[in-house]
Amino acid sequence: MIFTRRLVILIILSAVLISLGSLYSFFLYFGILSNLALISVFALDWMNTPRPSQISAERSCEGNLSLAARNVVRIRLRNRSEVPLTLEVRDEPPHQFDISQDAITLQLPAGSEATASFTVVPKRRGNYEFGNINIRYLSTFKLFRRQMQIPQSMRVKVYPNLLELKKYVILARRDRFLETGLRHPRLHSAGTEFESLRNYLPDDDYRRINWKATARTGRLISEEYETIRSQNIIIMIDCGRMMAATIKDMYKLDYAINSALMLGYVCCVKGDKVGLIAFSDVVETYIPLRGGKQQLYRILEALYSIPPKMSQPDYEKAFKLVESKFHKRSLIVVFTDLLDSEISKTLITYLPLLLPHHLPLCITMKDSDLIGLAGAVPDTIEDVYRKTVADQLLLEQQSIFDDLRQNGVLVVDALPENASVATVNQYLKLKGRNLL
Repeated sequence: MIFTRRLVILIILSAVLISLGSLYSFFLYFGILSNLALISVFALDWMNTPRPSQISAERSCEGNLSLAARNVVRIRLRNRSEVPLTLEVRDEPPHQFDISQDAITLQLPAGSEATASFTVVPKRRGNYEFGNINIRYLSTFKLFRRQMQIPQSMRVKVYPNLLELKKYVILARRDRFLETGLRHPRLHSAGTEFESLRNYLPDDDYRRINWKATARTGRLISEEYETIRSQNIIIMIDCGRMMAATIKDMYKLDYAINSALMLGYVCCVKGDKVGLIAFSDVVETYIPLRGGKQQLYRILEALYSIPPKMSQPDYEKAFKLVESKFHKRSLIVVFTDLLDSEISKTLITYLPLLLPHHLPLCITMKDSDLIGLAGAVPDTIEDVYRKTVADQLLLEQQSIFDDLRQNGVLVVDALPENASVATVNQYLKLKGRNLL
């Protein structure tokens, strides 16, 4: 219970009257009367103010929250008393979350329910726990505030950004791929089968136009074809120290996992089998090849809590696992960072060895801060040093890309926010040309 300013002022006035009573008995008489009146009013206020047992609160949110996204949390409140209340509600989200507002104030009429909502933005993947719900409300005569705490411990998982994946799924169902940035490549070989109809795109082969559907709808309709043969896609994710670098408050590893999940979903939709190897100096997790959307959930559960490790990635150990487990020709998609030339020498040595049996694809993410430093006009000596170092790092990285490409390795270097689309487009391009 917290006294309000109104009650404190009344107590002070009563105390002053009693103090003056030592000088004038007249004031003592009124001081005693005012104290008795105040006690009576306070007792009446206490009895008329709803008890905590008459107020209930229940929190609800997605059990699986999305990293770096605004996740809505709702608190359902119920006032079972016969008195309208003004509630101040404070939740206890994990301290690692950014919260849109610390306290929510709302009016709750007698015998009614209401819902308070706010958003949280998790900064890191993993397991977290919400605490209790704290509520304050004014007494009937506004002499004190009553406090209550409702036990509402709740465990949640913070996954990679599932909201982006859900957005893609919705647009894909509506045949609005261009809004996601994805392209449908034309298939050039004869080993294909009819899959579906869709709107004609400017780069479609005119021979794919379905004239009956075009006449029926009044707009050009193309036939979508799918390759008959199911192919193998192996996703490899470097969890070493270079992937702990942050870009816009997210690890490079987080961007890599988001891209891997998007790729895994599209592969499963296309009927391909997907496998996973996450590695640092050891193999962190391994998931054998499987098809179907359940495989995506297995990959998600395996990846959501893996942090970047402060160790060098052991490419040799990871690629030996590939050679021992995957004998059929596969697309090997490696998400890594190539800013460290010494570490990259190992990758340059081992990744081309997968050829010609497998098709290796290396995915890296541009460092926008580094690019900004390299392109900036220096004003001071320190700026000149920074620009020189940034230029040198980018030149070394480009040299690594050139070495990989000369050895037959495909390379995609994209901004982190575009990495998912760039990766999936490269996969669709390869699949469309039957290069897998």
